[in-house]
Amino acid sequence: MALALVLGAAGVVLAQEAVAANDTIKKLLQKRLEIVIEIHTLLVEGYKVGEVEFRQVAEARMLMLSAQLDLCETKKERVKVHHETVEAAKELLRIVTDLAKAEEVGQVDVLKAKAQLLEAQIALERLKASK
Repeated sequence: MALALVLGAAGVVLAQEAVAANDTIKKLLQKRLEIVIEIHTLLVEGYKVGEVEFRQVAEARMLMLSAQLDLCETKKERVKVHHETVEAAKELLRIVTDLAKAEEVGQVDVLKAKAQLLEAQIALERLKASK
């Protein structure tokens, strides 16, 4: 009986520690999101005045979406962020294709954007297929 009480109490302590660790992780993930949002905002401002390349803005946007994804708690939330990631990748491909036509970027950049779009689409489809 005493052993059962000790084991039960240990289980409660472990559960409390898990909740505390979970809260800490959430706070760290939220802080990360805040930072990448700030990075994205600064890069967009720099891009508008010609100080930053579009590629940097696109990378920051993908970092921001990744940080948002890490904070998702439900499949519905994850699907929404994956949809946003697919749309961002489509936009990136469109812009990179236009830049390639203007000979501002090379074919490798276009292929990388296509691969990134495919990665985003695959991740979305895998998530939708999962239970």
